[in-house]
Amino acid sequence: MHIFDLKDHNLLTGRGATAIYLVLKTHRLKGKHVYVPANICYAAVYPIIYAGYIPVFIDIDIETGNLEAERIRDIVCRDKEAGAIIVAHMFGNPNRWIEEIADTCHERDILLIEDCASAMGASVSGKNVGTFGDYVIYSTGYSKTIDVGYGGILSSNIPLYNEKALNSTLPIYTEKVDADESFYSKMYRLIRNSPGQSISPWIFCGIQNHLHNMFLFRLSDVQISQIESKIKELPDVVRQRRMCLDQYREKLGCPEHVTLFPYEEGAVPWRFNIFVDKNLRGSLIEVLLAKHLPVSDWYPSVAPIFGNTETFPNTEYFSDRILNFPIPLTEKEINDICSAIKVFCASHA
Repeated sequence: MHIFDLKDHNLLTGRGATAIYLVLKTHRLKGKHVYVPANICYAAVYPIIYAGYIPVFIDIDIETGNLEAERIRDIVCRDKEAGAIIVAHMFGNPNRWIEEIADTCHERDILLIEDCASAMGASVSGKNVGTFGDYVIYSTGYSKTIDVGYGGILSSNIPLYNEKALNSTLPIYTEKVDADESFYSKMYRLIRNSPGQSISPWIFCGIQNHLHNMFLFRLSDVQISQIESKIKELPDVVRQRRMCLDQYREKLGCPEHVTLFPYEEGAVPWRFNIFVDKNLRGSLIEVLLAKHLPVSDWYPSVAPIFGNTETFPNTEYFSDRILNFPIPLTEKEINDICSAIKVFCASHA
């Protein structure tokens, strides 16, 4: 029986971020620090703060963008204030160290939350992601494996009675959530793409206490029903995403200046990722956008918007080179993207 089939062990939430808040708010952790990868989405960090804890960022593996077990042992286990860690399976790529990380967390009484927001249906070592942590969160928001446009899922091996009680006290979703999220996203991108300015920390600090409605809300019965219906499509969606990954790989090949992202066996790709020489990446983005081809460069280090000035070398190196492309797409759309990349690379050989 899949854990999704156990009613008391699952809770549909406003979004994945809401699920994180519910877990942290209903636990009395032994420490105040909640560790997260430096390249995690900002939506996973705000609920840590709203639950009364302090987010602490960790540098990532330079090849996969995931957290390494050794780094966690070296940093987190020396911190007497470490209460929890959120381990994300970034880009739908399962964290190859997750079992070792889970063992370390259990030995040190550190709560482990698996962030499978972009990895629903993925597996590692023959086991589904989400089966290693004390809690697991999924997202059914925009561009996620199951894309409903909103919503999240909280699951655990133990019944979620306290989390469900707290969730029932949250305000119900309104369209203002989408309006605020759209505005915030545009502002974030504008600030992120304007590195010469120095006022962004003040902007983010000033609005931090006014964003609760973007992250902490519950769904209507209609929305819950829509998510429950959509989840049934997961096996077909997983097959489609993996097929698109194979098409990207076949059509792109290995052009000069490009390195393919190392997807693990069992990955369910969030998007198709490649690495491009840092000095050429900006030019390639311009070429693709001029051809009206979709491209993005997620995820950068999120630490600066929370006032953290620490340097994360692997995260910076990783985020300076990564590009990602939508999945799913039609075979023609994939071919157009890959052809444009190959032409660009050939012109810079």
